[in-house]
Amino acid sequence: EYIEDDKLEIGITSYDEFTTELPHYHTQAYEYQYILSGSTKYIDAETGKLYTFEKGDFYVTPPGLTYAQRSQPGTAIFFVKTPPGNDKIVVGVTDEIKKWLNIENNK
Repeated sequence: EYIEDDKLEIGITSYDEFTTELPHYHTQAYEYQYILSGSTKYIDAETGKLYTFEKGDFYVTPPGLTYAQRSQPGTAIFFVKTPPGNDKIVVGVTDEIKKWLNIENNK
């Protein structure tokens, strides 16, 4: 569940099991995120740069940033997205990102 109005969307995303997201970007939305528990990792699909965020970390994903994500079981993320709505554009998956998304032992 989340709250959405004409200015923003706010809520908590929870992952009970290891979860991945295919490479994508947002055309307009900024997503401000705070890790409540667990950890999540991002790979910048254009540069290959890796980011790890753990409990207590705060970060933002701006529009146009193309990334894939994988989150460990028990991860909970408080988010604020502005503007609200679904502006996600999924992009093609390279062999490098396929390999990254399917890491053995999900580490």
